[in-house]
Amino acid sequence: MVSSRKDKENSQEGKLKTQGRRLAELGQFVGGFAHEIRNPLSTIGLNLKMIEEELKEPMSPRERRVQRRLGRLSREVERLQDILEGFLSYVRAPGPARRKTNLNDIVRDLSDLVGPGLELAGHNLRVFYKPELPDIQVDPSQIQQVVLNLVTNAEQALQEEGRTGEILLATDRRREKGRRVQVITVTDSGPGMEEEVLEKCFQPYFSTKSGGSGLGLAVTQRLIHDHGGEVRVESHPGHGTRFEVILPEELEDPEELADREEPEERKESEKEAEGGT
Repeated sequence: MVSSRKDKENSQEGKLKTQGRRLAELGQFVGGFAHEIRNPLSTIGLNLKMIEEELKEPMSPRERRVQRRLGRLSREVERLQDILEGFLSYVRAPGPARRKTNLNDIVRDLSDLVGPGLELAGHNLRVFYKPELPDIQVDPSQIQQVVLNLVTNAEQALQEEGRTGEILLATDRRREKGRRVQVITVTDSGPGMEEEVLEKCFQPYFSTKSGGSGLGLAVTQRLIHDHGGEVRVESHPGHGTRFEVILPEELEDPEELADREEPEERKESEKEAEGGT
């Protein structure tokens, strides 16, 4: 049982490294290509806006039809621009600009930002802070983006069910694999995810939401991996979803950490192995 769990973790780690290499190669390839698309797309959007301004006060049924069609075209151009920018932010995400940061401060600032909107929508936001949480070296803007993505994802899950609900935000500190880690947890009381959705939720452009880009969770995972951390998710249909953002407290070689366990964890593993013989 222990061996199977470790094999699965090693397999997942290998997949993530391979995915990271492929993304780096993809980012280099699409950079110039996307730039060539973005420029004419912006020109098209600008000219559509100029034509719309000229037809701001349509005088005939024909002009009104043209105005409606121009509006649809403008919205489609904006949608394509959003998709392009989202794709670029995913494949060309800059490395973290680390500085001493307190995760409690990030969560506190974010809760102040999103709290009023959630309350207006009828949702309850509850926040729990780990006392005396030490500073760690992270990019505060990227971590805030990660938490915002997860809170937005939670709110959308509640909205799709057409019901009010609860979102929990929490910070924590613990030991894993011989190192200290800090954790930000986002939990919602939404509908949860089926197993097949859960397995694909971090894939780029995969979304079950109407009009969703499918990049929010993919970007979230990418940013945390760039910090040497990981994102874990647990979800059960009808019982909500829980995301854990796990960040190492100290910058260490991830390959060395993968082979280390806490003495307590090692003892438990040995006991389980003995019990299975």
